[in-house]
Amino acid sequence: MSRYFFYGVLCAGLLLLQACSSTTSTDRSARAGQASQAGSNTQEVPEGFFVLPDINFSRYNRLLLADLNLEQITISGNTQTLALTLEDKRFYRELYTAAVVGHLIADGTYVTALDADQDVLLLKSAITRVASPDLTQAAPSSPAMDAYLQNTSRITIAMELYDSVDGQLLATLVDTWDLGRSWDDNNHQIKVMQMRRAFDYWLAYLRQELDLLSGRTR
Repeated sequence: MSRYFFYGVLCAGLLLLQACSSTTSTDRSARAGQASQAGSNTQEVPEGFFVLPDINFSRYNRLLLADLNLEQITISGNTQTLALTLEDKRFYRELYTAAVVGHLIADGTYVTALDADQDVLLLKSAITRVASPDLTQAAPSSPAMDAYLQNTSRITIAMELYDSVDGQLLATLVDTWDLGRSWDDNNHQIKVMQMRRAFDYWLAYLRQELDLLSGRTR
């Protein structure tokens, strides 16, 4: 996963990156320098959508999809890595692929590619962290809220878009999803529901940003 999410590769790139969401181009550029100071530790990378400026995203209409990386998922910010069974990995990857197809490919905006080409975006994603919120860093809340948060799992994804030909990193999305209190109950149906919601949200988020960058409308 280090080659996917070693943010040192952003180097000068992140100095120019723009923080998207609801900001203007000028606002994005102003915030880029702040993002570059986050360091190479994934947990320290700020959440949000960051994009290299002056990229013509409208020229990309095909998508090369890498397998969802599940090899180095840290637990609660520790160096310990979450171990997943082969069945767990298959489960996560199927839900992720379904979300990619549903939000990027099903309506024909992007077509699946098998090889690199000038019009192909390479999408690499990894689940990087599963943890409960750090209450010591949270704003003051009621005992009831603290009790809720202590039993609430959260999951973080890092998604990266590359030019498939030259390997240039074009955009990065980092986001954390609240899985709810029942995640640790080992209920497969609940996990399917929660993870489907998470992947749907993340891919809808990515699609929205790509539509803005490419000038596409739905």
